[in-house]
Amino acid sequence: MPVEGLDENPGVGKVLYKQLLRSITSIGANVEESESAQSRADFLNKLEIALKQSRETKY
Repeated sequence: MPVEGLDENPGVGKVLYKQLLRSITSIGANVEESESAQSRADFLNKLEIALKQSRETKY
């Protein structure tokens, strides 16, 4: 499904666009945070969250 133009019109498309954007940015934020993890467990936890977000985005 192409995402071009989803944010331009009100309705379901705009809602989906916003959710997709939140999900994508969450992936990047968690991967970035994993780089400064305080422990191996913290590192893995942040990457697991990013993986969950990527699955949600794919869905």
